[in-house]
Amino acid sequence: MADEIRIDTDGVLYQRGFLSSGWIPKQGLLGPEVATNIWGSPQIKHDLFGPVRGQEGFFGPSHTWDGKPLYEADLPQGYGGGRDGGGGLGGILIAIYFWVEILTIILVTAISILLFYEAKRIYSAWGDVPGTGTILKVALPAFVVGVAVSLVMIFNAATRASGYYLLAWSALVFVIIIEGCDLHEKWGGSNQGSLTTP
Repeated sequence: MADEIRIDTDGVLYQRGFLSSGWIPKQGLLGPEVATNIWGSPQIKHDLFGPVRGQEGFFGPSHTWDGKPLYEADLPQGYGGGRDGGGGLGGILIAIYFWVEILTIILVTAISILLFYEAKRIYSAWGDVPGTGTILKVALPAFVVGVAVSLVMIFNAATRASGYYLLAWSALVFVIIIEGCDLHEKWGGSNQGSLTTP
């Protein structure tokens, strides 16, 4: 299959036309299929003398209908198709997106663990104090409801962005409330159950 595919200097793949002997761009979902390496260079086969031109037997070298030279493609065994448009840059962007997703998951997990331990500390210190304990007991269910609603929104494609927005604000408001209660009790509250030295 790979010997019936040609490539130009931009990395665009060509195949024989259905009813003609000419070479036409191989179409993908988003445009012509492109075969480039990670630096964006076309995957042209090379020998000792440089790039290998595609040959048409007795008719000479391969070219497009407008005279652009075509080369033999250096594609892997069992080649099934190139990328749609974008070339090597598309692969680099996908790799960057993948690593950003991994780092985001790690960061969110670390922040969630810190939030859990800080909330546990504050609730054990001030959960039974009149006034402050009531605020803390209302803040936790409100936060849980906010997280539940935002997760439902995140799993719906139409409201995904709003779901992330609601989740971020729910966490921020919850942290502000519990830290505010902690500071209030440390600085001027009843001083019952404090885990810190005055």
